[in-house]
Order: sequence, then structure tokens, then C-alpha cells
Amino acid sequence: MSDNPYHIVLLGSGAVGKSCLTVRFVSNKFVEEYTPTLEDSYRKKINVDNEVCIVDIYDTAGEEDFQSVRTEYIKRGDGFLCVYSLTDQSSFDEIKDIYDEILRIKNNYRVPAVLVGNKYDLREDRRVEMSTGETFATDVMGSVLFETSAKTCRHVTDAFYSVVQRIRQQRAKQNILDNMHYHGDNALREEHHHHHHHHHHSRSKKARRPRGGCILL
Repeated sequence: MSDNPYHIVLLGSGAVGKSCLTVRFVSNKFVEEYTPTLEDSYRKKINVDNEVCIVDIYDTAGEEDFQSVRTEYIKRGDGFLCVYSLTDQSSFDEIKDIYDEILRIKNNYRVPAVLVGNKYDLREDRRVEMSTGETFATDVMGSVLFETSAKTCRHVTDAFYSVVQRIRQQRAKQNILDNMHYHGDNALREEHHHHHHHHHHSRSKKARRPRGGCILL
């Protein structure tokens, strides 16, 4: 089992169903009326691609207006669900600012994140076309869109699992980079220790391949 918990943060404007998605995923219940509180985190042990891991899920409901709190959540997060309601165009428009903010705080051009259009059960009142969400997910986030319903459970698990897979991919890449960096440093040191050269060299060849990387097809 991977030791480090995966910190997953749900971000989105108010009333898009972040808490409902979280509660549905963690306890498989649907709550019609949910009272937002200031800090909500849930821990769940899950098995993704035959590897068990712990996820800590941070639900920012009720704090959409607290900029400093949102910044803290983003700093803490390893992966993100960017949530809008497909019945509310303005909640979709807000995703761009939220995603830009994640990239800025993480200081990266790509982060493990998926786009979630919630309230699929209310799709008769749809205001955001699926193709619009898909285009944003692909072109801006380099990711995928899940149209979910916390009420019927549609694609809820898929969305969370996809974030875990993306965190693993990023960690695997980071491990490879760290290994390259480490062995690069070793090579420099070997210049100064000619008599240990062969001993070091044979060991550095056995770079451990990082486990847990996934390929999303």
C-alpha cells in the first residue's frame, strides 16, 4: 500500500454539489440538504488499479469566498476535482479562474485534475453543453470531463479514481526525475573518487523503477 495519503481537493463555486459528491463517494449516501461547515475532510481507503491507497478528501463547501482558505487547500492538494453544475453557466465560467489559480499556486503548467460537470440528473435544465466541458478539459487542463450525478451516483467513483491515477502518474514522473538528478549528482562525485569509480558505477545502474505509475488509455 502506498504510505503517503493522496490529498484530493474539490473546488468550484457555491451550490454545485461538492459536498454531495464527497459524501456520495465516501459513504455512498446522497444528502439532499447539506450544511456547509468550515473544514471538512474525509479519509477513505480505496483500491485503484490493484493498489490500495488512502485518500484524504478536502471539501471546500461554504468557503468559496474565503480566498486565503482556498489558497491553503490548493497548497495542500495533490489532485483536484474542478466542479461546476451543468445547470449553471456561471459556475462553469468560474472554473477557468479556479484552474488558473491552481497552476499559479502549484507553480506548474499541469496538475493532476479532472473536470466534473455535476447534477447530470437535472440535465433537462442543462446550460453547459457536454462538448463545451470536454473541450475545456482537453485543451486547457489536458484532462477529461466526467458528467456526474451525486444523486444517482453516476461517474462519481470514476472521477475520484481518475484523480488518483493522475497523482500516481505525476509521482512516478517525479521519481524518475529525482532518480536522474540523484544519479547525475553521483556521477559528479565519481569524478572526484576515481578509485571508487567501478563500485559506485555498478550500484548506480540499479535505479529503482518507481511503482504505481498508470497509463490512462
